[in-house]
Order: sequence, then structure tokens, then C-alpha cells
Amino acid sequence: VPPPFEAANTIFLTSVDDSKILKVSLYSGRAEVTRLFKFSVKTGQNHRRLKNNLLKDAIIRVEGRGNATIHDVTLSDIPKAPDTTTSEALSNLNAEKELATKALARANKGKESLEAYLSTLNVQYTDVDVVDKVLDHYDTRGDVLDRRISELDEKLVQLEKQIKEEEEK
Repeated sequence: VPPPFEAANTIFLTSVDDSKILKVSLYSGRAEVTRLFKFSVKTGQNHRRLKNNLLKDAIIRVEGRGNATIHDVTLSDIPKAPDTTTSEALSNLNAEKELATKALARANKGKESLEAYLSTLNVQYTDVDVVDKVLDHYDTRGDVLDRRISELDEKLVQLEKQIKEEEEK
């Protein structure tokens, strides 16, 4: 008496976790890996699904042992979901943010260099007129750099806000 009709049982297997490599053969232009899967089946129809098949252009041969009939063996190549893409606007904002971040680093380095130069000035060996010019230059360049740093800080805050808004779209 055949078993009553029931829904098919699906068995999910992964090639790495659920199998044992029995043999590897290397040929010119290809390789053959023989794996052994051991799994229990229920009475009736069973579908076996192999996930994480690491082999490209795989050819699968199926062999059953014991009281079983194997039919309708298919191999499907399910394409990987496309990587998340970003909009052109988001790409532009990220590029602008990177440029602003690098400009900020340069401005900070310029300010540090200016301060380091000033700290090397020895008034004991420098004419008062030269010290006066150096301090004027330090004040002028320092002001320019402070304004630039402030502008870039504000620009980065705005870019972060715009990037967040664009990512939420």
C-alpha cells in the first residue's frame, strides 16, 4: 500500500557543514570534488536543497542508496542579490564630504605648522622689526586658517545632514 499523499519534505543542506569531501581530482582546466552527504528522509516526497555551493559551473551527479527513487534533479544558479547601490546625489555628497574632510585636515596641519614655526622664534637673536612682521603674519594667516577651519566644520555638519536625508529616501 503506497503512503498517503502528503506535502513534500524539504531538506536544506550546506555543502561545507553537511558533507564530507571524499575525493578531489585535478584536471587541466577543471577540478572534481566528490562529497558525501548523509541525511534522513521521510516517507513520501523529499526535496533536497543545497545552499552555499562554492563551486562555479558545478555539475551535480546524484546517486541514491537503499530503497529510494531519485528523479527530477535540477541545478539552479540563483543570482546574488545586487549590491545596494547609492544614488548619484548620495555619491556626490560622499565625495564632497571626503574633499571637505581632507581640506579640514590640511587647514589644521597648516595652523599647527604656523604655531610650530612661531614657537621656534627666539626673540633674543631676532631683530624687533622681524619679530613684529612674524607676529603680524602669524595673526593674518592664523585668522585665515581659523575662518577656513570654521567654514569646513560647518560644511561637514551640513553634508552629514544632507547625506542622512539622502540615505532615508
